Formats: sequence, structure tokens, C-alpha cells
Amino acid sequence: MAFLFKKQQTTTSSNSETMRAQCARLEELKRENEDLRSKLETVQARESMIVDTLASARKIAKEYQEEAKLRFALECERLENYRSRWLGYVSNISTAEQLGEEIIRTNILLKNCADDMKRIINEDLPHSPQIESFISEIERISSIAPAPADNYMPGSELKRLVEQLANSRH
Repeated sequence: MAFLFKKQQTTTSSNSETMRAQCARLEELKRENEDLRSKLETVQARESMIVDTLASARKIAKEYQEEAKLRFALECERLENYRSRWLGYVSNISTAEQLGEEIIRTNILLKNCADDMKRIINEDLPHSPQIESFISEIERISSIAPAPADNYMPGSELKRLVEQLANSRH
């Protein structure tokens, strides 16, 4: 009987140790689970913030695109309006001198328009690969056929062209 009692005592002691080890492991797993849940909440909060930021950025980008489209549409309309007015002026001009003055004013207006377009591209539009490509293409074309140092046309040359134009209208 003593043998039976010893075996039962050993088994109870072994079961007790196993249960303590299992309880310790359960506590460890609970702490690990809590840590993982906390990390998951942090990651989910960051994910939510990133999604909100991306949505906001998309909205702002769309607004910029719409504004750019509107500006360029207005500029095209302005140029078309000017073209129509210019054609009306040319058809109503009776002397070559008036035509020369109109050409000079047109040159100034078109230069101002080109400056406005460059300003819009350089300041108002966000830099993008397309804008950079456009600017590099302008520079490339300018290097092939550079503009004159100044846009001044000698008076004699202008008068000759105006007379030639006046004669061609008659």
C-alpha cells in the first residue's frame, strides 16, 4: 500500500507542476495577446490616418486640376476673343500706318500673354513630370532656334512690311 500512496503522491505532485507551468504559459500568452492587440490598434489608427490623408490629397489634387483646367480654358477663350477682335481690326483698318500700330500693340499683348502663361506654369501649377517635360521641351526648342536678343523690328523693316501688306490688300 505504501507503494500505491507514493505513486499517487508523485502523480499529484507532477500534475501540480504541470498545472503551474500551464498557468504560467497561459498568463504569458494573455500578455502577448494584449500586446499584439495594442499594436494592432496602433497600426489600425495609423492606417485610418493614412487613408484619410490620401483621400484629402486626392481631393486637393482634383481641385488643383479643375482650377488649372478652368484657368487654361479661360485663357483660351481670352485668346480666341482677342483673335476675333484682331481680325475685326484688320478688316476695318484703312491705312498702313494704323495697321503697323495695331501690329505693335498685338506684339506687346501676345508677349504679355506668353509671360502670363509662363508665370502660370512656373508658379501656379504644381511641379510634375509633365510640367518638367514641357519646360525642357521649350528649352530644347529655344536652343535650336533661339529668339532674337530683343523683339525690336527696325522701323524701315516694319514700314516695308506694312506697305507690302497694304499693297496686297488692294
